[in-house]
Amino acid sequence: MNIHIVTFHRALNYGAVLQAYALYRSVAKLAPAGSGVFILDHKNSHIDQLYSVLPSGTNLRALPAASVSLPAKAVKKARFKKFLEGQTVLSREDNAEGIFIAGSDQVWNLRCTGGDRAYFLDFVKDNDKKNAYAASFGAGDVEPRYAAEIGELLSGFRNISVREQEGRRIVEALTGREAPVVLDPTLLLDAGEWGRVASKSKFKGAYVLLYTMTITPSIARFAAALAREKGLPLLHITDSVKRVVPGSILKNHAGPQEWLRLFLDAETVVTNSFHGTAAAVNFNKPFFTELLPEPSKVNGRLIHLLELFGLRGRLIEGGAPSPADTPIDYTAVNIILSREREFSLEYLRGVVGG
Repeated sequence: MNIHIVTFHRALNYGAVLQAYALYRSVAKLAPAGSGVFILDHKNSHIDQLYSVLPSGTNLRALPAASVSLPAKAVKKARFKKFLEGQTVLSREDNAEGIFIAGSDQVWNLRCTGGDRAYFLDFVKDNDKKNAYAASFGAGDVEPRYAAEIGELLSGFRNISVREQEGRRIVEALTGREAPVVLDPTLLLDAGEWGRVASKSKFKGAYVLLYTMTITPSIARFAAALAREKGLPLLHITDSVKRVVPGSILKNHAGPQEWLRLFLDAETVVTNSFHGTAAAVNFNKPFFTELLPEPSKVNGRLIHLLELFGLRGRLIEGGAPSPADTPIDYTAVNIILSREREFSLEYLRGVVGG
């Protein structure tokens, strides 16, 4: 039996590629002996363009500014490609047979995919072969004009699980079905498993790690102040080629394996990323998370993650006092993580028949 995962493996995004790898590894461990496990090499033009080294539509006036980031972006893209090709097996769309798993990440967010229905497995004719693991809609709702169509597509799935409570509500509203909420795939692998994939340490000594999807003045100030208070250097994983946090050390072309090592070795993490927060929790790191500026519709996934582990107090919220740098009770957190990981793996085992 062959098992094909349909996800965002081609995105130049750490969370997207690492969740794809984690689901691939988890399925490979659970699948019956002799099964072939693949990531379907589906090419989505919307995502490919979003993460291209030089996006189309870049006008001549903007070209000099855009070209400054090209070397770092090209290095980063090459490292992502090497990681994916070295750690997974891709299958071609034109001859894929077996069962299919859509997920994880925001595969059901029509804005992310440009409306690509392949992530709803519309190309799979046998409904018994359609499954979803930790799929996310990203935003809080499906636009009314698409609701009937998406509901019909979802009704054709044999198994559906989602990553957030919001997704559970949407699936029930559109199909009448209950969808279990399971862990993001990155949390299915423990710190030891991730450590075996991570690159060797290149930075000697303790540091505060800042990882941002969007840099805001408030998170920059918070991270810089925290690093000063601790007397530690501040490393910043960002796509920016300019130092936006004074005194920080830029890490703007790290590949997925270096990203993992930077998180594993960090003394403290500051982030506004879902997968950055998930990594900090999984690796038992002291951390702080800032919600994205309103009216962002993706904060629900961050809040769900923090509330799941009883860590809402780690939020940096605009206008509120900064959270205290107090120790996290990771004994309690790890009990929850172990329980949720066992539940999620059991669901996945049922999907692949292991």
